Amino acid sequence: MKKSNFTPLFKFTLLIALTFSLSSMLASEPRFYQVELIFFEHLNQSPSPEGEQRIAESADYLSLRQFNLAKNEQLVMTDEASKIRGSRNFRLLKHFGWQQQGLAKNEAGAIRIGRWVPGINGTVTMYLGRYLHLDFHVQKTLTASTEPDSITIPLKERRRLRSNETHYIDHPDFGILARITPVDPPTTDN
Repeated sequence: MKKSNFTPLFKFTLLIALTFSLSSMLASEPRFYQVELIFFEHLNQSPSPEGEQRIAESADYLSLRQFNLAKNEQLVMTDEASKIRGSRNFRLLKHFGWQQQGLAKNEAGAIRIGRWVPGINGTVTMYLGRYLHLDFHVQKTLTASTEPDSITIPLKERRRLRSNETHYIDHPDFGILARITPVDPPTTDN
């Protein structure tokens, strides 16, 4: 009696179809990340003469209150923050983080950080493409006690990151350490 090859071929085709179906379902699941930033300034340096540049106001900016702020025990760059805090060359301005869904560039909102980081104004945008991306549009404002005008020092930087990597965004007057870590989606309490 001759055996039919239909059964193994059918099983193979079904296995391939299920694999593609499962992978597309997993790809469509929203991914969440924790964005962690450390802002610090360089001590004993005069401001760099880059010229004044203002950050434009926009209604598209989001407040950190619209995201899940990370608790201190959720922050992973605590050693780095401690080293900066103990350094004679740097002053820690702020170490904080938040959790958000990874959205496409055209869907992600810029987060205004002015009230969270003393002396720094501007926005940070995290979005997801093939890689994770962070866009910084920030400025440090210096006000001399003897002069009525203030000096603003801009930093515009776009970084492509992989998760769990620490990046250093450098500027002669201040710096930023940034890290994005995958997290579980937030749970909703009923």
